Amino acid sequence: MQPFFERRPFLSQLVNDDRVYALGEGLVGPDFLLDGTEGNYYVGDTPWHGSVGQYTLLQEIKIVFYLDTLTRENGALRVIPGSHLPVDPDHMTELRSRNNDPEFRPFGLHPNKIPSVAIDTEPGDVMIFTEDLIHGAFGGTKRRHLAVSFFKRPQTEEEHAFLRQQYEQAHFSLHPSESYVNSDHPRVRRMVAPLLELGFEPGKI
Repeated sequence: MQPFFERRPFLSQLVNDDRVYALGEGLVGPDFLLDGTEGNYYVGDTPWHGSVGQYTLLQEIKIVFYLDTLTRENGALRVIPGSHLPVDPDHMTELRSRNNDPEFRPFGLHPNKIPSVAIDTEPGDVMIFTEDLIHGAFGGTKRRHLAVSFFKRPQTEEEHAFLRQQYEQAHFSLHPSESYVNSDHPRVRRMVAPLLELGFEPGKI
């Protein structure tokens, strides 16, 4: 569900919590922009996926936390180290687009046998990565997953054009919620105000 944090009073304040806000400020710089918030309830496998150098131009981070104890056996997030780095040729191309075909066998292997690192988590743990990193999850029956994404504020014409392209392709991302646009907290307003200046349509939440 997107947007998600904005739908409940407690969750809506997380983007302004120092422990979350400081991650955005420290990793993508001051005056970062809110891409969006999401809440997911995953059942079963999440196929491997990851963009192809999409966010190299304008840095973005995704801050993720799960509400369940997860290990490799019951659906912990798996990542392929180094897959966020642009290379030519890209030998990971067939893993970058979600493939739900049960017969899909990349490199002759079942997807859950691809060498990777599983990130075991307990409720309260936080993970940060970019969407360029190839990631997926296998096994388990439920995963309650919350996330917020921040973009570096664009500075160049090329970066502004990239952000506009992302907006035009998105249904929910980069559509600032009205509750954040009119927030009582200056830091929250500051992370969405530039989106309005770019002409991005706000959401009704």
